[in-house]
Amino acid sequence: MDEKKREIVDRIDYELTVVDLMGFNGYFNIVSDFINWAKDNGVPVGPGRGSAAGALLAYLSGITDIDPLPYGLLFERFLNPSRVSMPDIDVDFSDEGRERVLEYVRNKYGAERVAQICTFGTMAARAAVKDVGKVLGIPFAEMNKLAALIPSKPGTKLKDALEESVEFKQAVEGDGRYSKVVANALKLEGSVRQLGVHACAVIIAPRPMTDYTPLQHPPKDVATTVTQFSAKPLEDLGLLKMDFLGLRNLTIIERCLKIIKNQHGVDIDMLAIDYEDRKVFKVFAEGDTTGVFQFESAGMRKYLKELKPNKFEDIVAMVALYRPGPMAFIPVYIRRKAGIEKVSYMMEELEAILLKKYGRDTVKDESQKLKRDLGPYLDVSYGIAVYQEQLMQLSQSMGGFSLGEADVLRR
Repeated sequence: MDEKKREIVDRIDYELTVVDLMGFNGYFNIVSDFINWAKDNGVPVGPGRGSAAGALLAYLSGITDIDPLPYGLLFERFLNPSRVSMPDIDVDFSDEGRERVLEYVRNKYGAERVAQICTFGTMAARAAVKDVGKVLGIPFAEMNKLAALIPSKPGTKLKDALEESVEFKQAVEGDGRYSKVVANALKLEGSVRQLGVHACAVIIAPRPMTDYTPLQHPPKDVATTVTQFSAKPLEDLGLLKMDFLGLRNLTIIERCLKIIKNQHGVDIDMLAIDYEDRKVFKVFAEGDTTGVFQFESAGMRKYLKELKPNKFEDIVAMVALYRPGPMAFIPVYIRRKAGIEKVSYMMEELEAILLKKYGRDTVKDESQKLKRDLGPYLDVSYGIAVYQEQLMQLSQSMGGFSLGEADVLRR
C-alpha cells in the first residue's frame, strides 16, 4: 500500500474509532440517512459547512461533499476525546425542500420522537420600554421616539442607556410618564416575553419526546411539535440536536440549473465544476458578486477588487477573513499576495522572546527550526494564521500539543 492510501486508511480508522468510543455511531447513521434521502429525492443539499467538513467519515458517508484531505481540514476540530462535546453537523437544504426532509424524518423515526426546539424571546431594553408604554396607555409613536433614543448596540441595558445617552436621560427626567415607564421597564428587562421556534434545530429522540421534555403545539406555519425546553437543557438530558437549515441560495442554484438545462440542453454537475476557471476569477476580481452567497456586501466587493483573486484559495481566505477581528488582516493579505509586502512568519516577535530566554546562539538555531515548522502551515496564506486548523497545527508544532489538546486551546 502506497503512502497516500495508508494515510487515508489510517485517517478513517482513527475517525471510526473516535466516533465509536464516544458513542455517536447512531448519530452519523441518522444524519447520513436523511441527507442521502434528500439527494435521492430531488432536494438540493449543501456540500457541507463548519467543522464537520473536516471529517473524512462525513465525506465517505455522503454527509458532506468535501474531501478534507487536500485542504488540510482536521477531524479533531469536529470531534475528539480531549473535548467531550456533542457533534454538530449543520446541514443546508433548499428552503423549498427543507419541510420535505423533516416530513421524511417524522415518518421514518416516528412523529412522537421528533420535535423542533423552542427559543425564549426575552425583553431587551427597547422592547421593555415600548411594552410598558403600551400598557400605560402612552401613544405608540411617542414610545417609538423614546425607545429610539436608547443606543442600538446589541446587549445595551436600560441602566447603561441612562448613562450613555444624554438625550434619553433628559427625556426620562423631563417627563413623569417616561420616568414611570423606565422604572417599570427596568424590572421587566431580561424577562421572557414569548416562546419561539428555533430556526433550524431538531431533536430526534430514541423514545417518545414526552419521556424527556414537555411539549407544545407548533405555530400554524410549523408542522413539527415543539419542545418547551431550550437547546442547552435538552443537550444536558443527552439529546442530540440536528440542524436543518433552509437556504434560499440552494433554491436559486437549482432554478438556474433547470433554466440552463431548458435553454441550452446542458446538465451541470455542481460537484464537478472547474475550480481553475479563469472567467470565474475575473468575475470575482471585478467585484461583480451581487447575489453570490457571502460575497455580496459592498466591503467584500471592494476587497475583491483590490485582491484580484486568481486561485480558489484566495476566495476561501476572503470568506475566512471577512468577519470582525480578522478583517484587520485583509489589507496585509492583499499586499503580501501582490508582493508589495514581504511575507513573514512572526519571527521577529518570537526571536525577541527566545533572545531574552536563551541567548543569541540558541535563538539563531531555534528561529530556523520555527521557520521550518511554521512554513508548511502558513505558506498557503502568506504567513498569516487565517484558519482555525492553522492555529491548531501551530500549537502542535510549537507547544508539543496533541491535536486534541490544540483544539481545547483553540476553543
